Amino acid sequence: MKRLWNKISYLGIYQKDTGLEQRTMILSNQLNLIMLITMICLLILVSIMCSLENEAYGIGSLRVLLLLIVNLVNLTLSYFKYPRFGRISLIFLPPIIFLIFPTLIGFVEEESFTYYPFILIAFSVLPQLLLVPDSEKLLCRISLVYYGLLLLFIERILLLFASEDIEIVNIIRGFFVYFKASQICIFVFLQFAVFYLRRLNIQFERDLNEKNRTLDRQNEELKDTLNKLKITQSQLIQLEKMSAVGTLTSGVAHEINNPLNFISGGLDLINESNVGEELSKNKKTADDFNTAVQIIREGVIRATKIVDTLMSFSYKNSSELTLTDIHQIIENTLLFCNANIPADISIRKDYRLKYKVPVYQDKMHQIILIIIENAIAAIQSKNRSDGEILKFSTDSIDDSNRKKAMIRIENSGPKIPDHIIDKIFDPFFTTKDPGEGTGLGLSIAYSFIKEHNGTIEAENIKEGVRFTIVLPV
Repeated sequence: MKRLWNKISYLGIYQKDTGLEQRTMILSNQLNLIMLITMICLLILVSIMCSLENEAYGIGSLRVLLLLIVNLVNLTLSYFKYPRFGRISLIFLPPIIFLIFPTLIGFVEEESFTYYPFILIAFSVLPQLLLVPDSEKLLCRISLVYYGLLLLFIERILLLFASEDIEIVNIIRGFFVYFKASQICIFVFLQFAVFYLRRLNIQFERDLNEKNRTLDRQNEELKDTLNKLKITQSQLIQLEKMSAVGTLTSGVAHEINNPLNFISGGLDLINESNVGEELSKNKKTADDFNTAVQIIREGVIRATKIVDTLMSFSYKNSSELTLTDIHQIIENTLLFCNANIPADISIRKDYRLKYKVPVYQDKMHQIILIIIENAIAAIQSKNRSDGEILKFSTDSIDDSNRKKAMIRIENSGPKIPDHIIDKIFDPFFTTKDPGEGTGLGLSIAYSFIKEHNGTIEAENIKEGVRFTIVLPV
């Protein structure tokens, strides 16, 4: 029953919002339904009474049937998306069907002079309930005049079509002025009261909507602030982790550097000694000795390079921009994550930048590292072939007579869907399964680039995806 009530209430309405016009449509549908049910019950009751008393249907029964048909037609109009006609019909037709139609065919009783005016007063509330005062002013005024004229002249209409002298008329004439004045006073009071209450309701609703909009705006601001706090907290955690790793890396690199210096110093002593001359008598032994020394020296050089890279990655939380060779940043980062780059991914380089760029070195390392890690993850997520690439290119560009450094990192991974490419730098946005990522990597890279007053963009290219970083010089 509740589902049927709701379904009929929302006939002809596209969206169930709280708009005033739509609420009048809902009320119109509900009134039509209530009147329809009431008329059906009255018709059944009258039918039973007529059957028990062996009487035919009278004018009263006929007007009940006509009003039932009107209510049914109104609901049908609402169903076919014409609820406005149903509202107008409900405002203007009931007085005609209930009062004027029976009078025109001579159905005038003594009781008609007493209750017809008050039925009119009751029906006159319908325009106040079913019309929107601001957008339907003309209809409101017409309906007010319509009910006012009917109330003024209803007795004259009744007398005009009465078939015989009615005794109550002589009784009413003695105090007709007071009788009519009381009706008009009730009519005017009811109209003003309903109008005032409805205006209060509309104003209350507007104030409530304004407060709701303010609350929604404040809610959005709170969400935005909370989101920023989460980002800041996550970045602080990340920075603290990097700081700890940097301190550990710096210490480890320093400790490794000491034995490397001993080894290097030992090789220098060997070269300066006459061991080589003594071994020269045995050519094979001398060749093996020289080969061993060369292998040790290459190992020391490679280990020293790794130590230098670790030292460059040690997080010092520097607050100053340092003129830096971007190519060295890229090389250090590649060396640092070389073990995580699959063998089937080819590294390509195209360095054209001719000058150093002022950057925060530690943050620049992290930016490159984050993009490399995302590129490797993207390539590994697809069906890989032998031609997978990770390409680094640099160049200088002139923007409004200002030189800028451009870094491009391309990968042959799958293209980023168009509907999410603008979101990949948003905090906590990730395409990974739950538990496989926090969605903070590219967001942190984006915030670090902003600290350099630079820009970072992602775009789909024919071979895959390209990240472009532009830094001011």
